[in-house]
Amino acid sequence: MLLALAGVDAESAAISQLARMLPRALVAMGAMWHEEISAEMNDATKQKVLARVRRVVGQLEGVSRMIEQDRALVDVLLQLASAQAALGQAGKIILRAYVERCVTSAIAADAPAERKQKADELVTQIARYSGLGRGKLT
Repeated sequence: MLLALAGVDAESAAISQLARMLPRALVAMGAMWHEEISAEMNDATKQKVLARVRRVVGQLEGVSRMIEQDRALVDVLLQLASAQAALGQAGKIILRAYVERCVTSAIAADAPAERKQKADELVTQIARYSGLGRGKLT
């Protein structure tokens, strides 16, 4: 109600609030990723991924400012697409590290159950990353 009196519609206010919150959430996610994947990635790979995540955080902070400044929507969409592409590149790096470190060792091991488990995990991760599906294999 107060937003309407101030001449701001609720949807614009919600989008603006979300855009302000996203950079902080991504920084927190980056910290969680760092703890979770540190044992599975070498230092060079971690640095590449963290650099990309930090770049995305900066891009989203810029998007937040653009929304607050009522910039052209096509410009906002372009910046969001750029941030999505950067996240996609970070995902590719992580997926490659997963294959190189986890799946390769499972395939080399002489344990059929472990190989099947890692193969299932790989298919699930590829499907999740590519947007083809979520959930466990049947």
